[in-house]
Amino acid sequence: MKFIAKFSDILLIISICILSFWTVKPLFAAGFFPIHDSTQVARVYEMGKALKDGVFPVRIVSDLGFGYGYPLFNFYAPLAYYLAGLFTIFGVAALSATKATMIIAVLFSAVTMYLFAKVFFGRYPAVLASILYVYATYHAVDIYVRGDLAEYMAYAFIPLAFYGLWQAYVTKKWKYMLIGALGFGGLIVAHNLTAFMVSPFLLIAAIILSVISYKKNPKSAFVPLATLFFGIILASFYWIPVFAEMRYTNVHSQIGGGAAFGKNFVCFQQFWYSQWGYGGSVAGCNDGMSFMIGKLHIFFALLGFLTLFFLRKRFLQQSIALLFASVSLVVCLFLSTSASYIFWKIIPGSAFIQYPWRFLELVSFFASFLGAGFLFTLGEIMQKQTKRVRLYALPIITIICIIAVVILQSKFFVPQKYLNVSSRDFTNPKALFEASKISNEYMPPHFVLPVIEKAYVTNPLAISSFRGKSDLLVNKSQIKAAKIFVLRLEPFVFPLAYFPGWHMYLDGKESQFVPTTRGLLVNIPIGYHTVVLQYHQTFIEVLANFLSVTGVIVLLLGIIFSERKHSHGKTSS
Repeated sequence: MKFIAKFSDILLIISICILSFWTVKPLFAAGFFPIHDSTQVARVYEMGKALKDGVFPVRIVSDLGFGYGYPLFNFYAPLAYYLAGLFTIFGVAALSATKATMIIAVLFSAVTMYLFAKVFFGRYPAVLASILYVYATYHAVDIYVRGDLAEYMAYAFIPLAFYGLWQAYVTKKWKYMLIGALGFGGLIVAHNLTAFMVSPFLLIAAIILSVISYKKNPKSAFVPLATLFFGIILASFYWIPVFAEMRYTNVHSQIGGGAAFGKNFVCFQQFWYSQWGYGGSVAGCNDGMSFMIGKLHIFFALLGFLTLFFLRKRFLQQSIALLFASVSLVVCLFLSTSASYIFWKIIPGSAFIQYPWRFLELVSFFASFLGAGFLFTLGEIMQKQTKRVRLYALPIITIICIIAVVILQSKFFVPQKYLNVSSRDFTNPKALFEASKISNEYMPPHFVLPVIEKAYVTNPLAISSFRGKSDLLVNKSQIKAAKIFVLRLEPFVFPLAYFPGWHMYLDGKESQFVPTTRGLLVNIPIGYHTVVLQYHQTFIEVLANFLSVTGVIVLLLGIIFSERKHSHGKTSS
C-alpha cells in the first residue's frame, strides 16, 4: 500500500508539473523579454564567474559596481543565483541559466504546495492548491513584469517551511525538523524581505503548535520553535553579515523616494480588478501593473472559509488550519492597503520592504490553501453518497476546477514582447555599466560614482601612464594581481571599492592602503613590484559560516541518532 501511495504521489506531482507548463511556456522561446529588474542575467553571470573562481560562499563580485566591484551577494539574497550560477559552470549561457532557474522555481513551488496541502486535505485538494498557487496572478507579475528572480524563488519555500513545521510537530522526527529548517532557512537566503514578511506567521504557528504540544507531552513542546531556530542557524552565513556589515554600503539609500511604502499601497478595488500592464507602481490607484488576486482565487478562498462552519470539531486540525489561513489572508490584505499605514510606521525595519503589495505573495499562498480546504469539505460531503459518486465525483470536480484555473489564469503568464537578445547583451561592459547604475546601493557610502560608460573599470590595479605602468596578471573575484612599475614616488588610487576583507600584499608582504571615495589610496616605492589584492572573509563572515555548518551537523546527527534509537527499539521488541 505504501508503494501504491508513493506511486500515486509521483504521478500527481508529474501531472502538476505538466499542468504548470503554461506559466513558463514563454521562457522556452529564444531571446528574452523586458522586465523591471533587468540586472538578473548580469547577476547570474557574476555568480557563475565567482563560483568558477573557486569562491564559496560568494560575497564579492568583480564587474558590477561600475567595475569597482562590490559585495552584492553578501547582502542581496543569493540562493536563486547559486542555482543559476551552477548552470553556467557547466557551460550554460547566463541568459539560459536565468530562464532555467525561473522554470525550476515554478516547478518547485508547485511541488512544495502540493506536499503542504496534502498533509491536511489529501491528494486531490492538494493538486488544486498547487495549481492555484503557481497560477496566482501575482506570480505572473513576479515573472513577466517585475522579473524578480529572488522573490520568485522564495515563492517555493513558503509552503516548504510550513510543511516542515507541521510535520515536525506531528511526528517529532528530526528529519522533518531538517525539512522545516531548510524551508525557513532557504526562505531567508532566497529573499530576505519575503522571509521578514513570512516570519511572524511562521512564529505564531510555531507558538500555537508548541502550546498544543505542551499539553500532550511537555518534553517535545518546543520542537516547532526549535525547527524555526535551526532555520535561522542554517541561514546564518547570509543574514548575520547583512546586519553586521551593512554600514559599509549605501543600502539605506533604498528607503524612501518612489519606493517609499506610503506611495505603494494597494487600493481595495484593485484586489478584484486592476488593468493588466507592464508599468510600475505609483501612488494612488492608477498603477501600471496589476494587483489582482484572481477571481477564482477569491472564489475558492471564500468557499474555503465557509467550510469552517461545516468542519468544526469533526475535523479539528483542518478547521484550525483553515481558520489560521483565513485570518492570515485578511491580515495580509490589510497590510497591503493604506489602512495599515500606522503599522508600517511603527514596525522596525518595515520600510525596507518598500512595497506593501509584496504581501500579495502571502495572499496567494493562503488563498490557494483555502481552496484545497473547500475541495476537501466537498469530498467529505460526498462520502454520504453512493459508491460511484464517492469514487468518481471528486476527481472529476478537481479536473474541472483545474481546467478553469489554467484557462482563466494562463493569459497573464505572457511577456510584454520578445527581444532578440543573447547572454552577451547582458554581460558586455556596456550592459554591466547600465546594471551598475540600476543597482549601486552596495557601493561604499559617499563613493564617487562614474557617470559615463568610458569610466567603467577594466583593470582594478590600473595606474596612470605618467606614474608608471601596470600589467594585470590575475583578475578573479577574490584576488587581483599585477606587475607594476612605478616612476614617481607619490600616492595613487587603485579603482577598487573598499569593503572589509580586502588585503593588499606588496612583493609578498602585507601592506596598508587607505579607503577613499574613489578607490584604495596606496603608496608604492619607485621600481618594479608585484601587487596582490586579496579578499579574506571577515571574522563576522567566518563566524556566520561556522554557525551554518554547525546547524547542518547538529540536524544530521539528530537524524542519525534518532534513527538508530528507533531501530534499536524495534530490535529489542
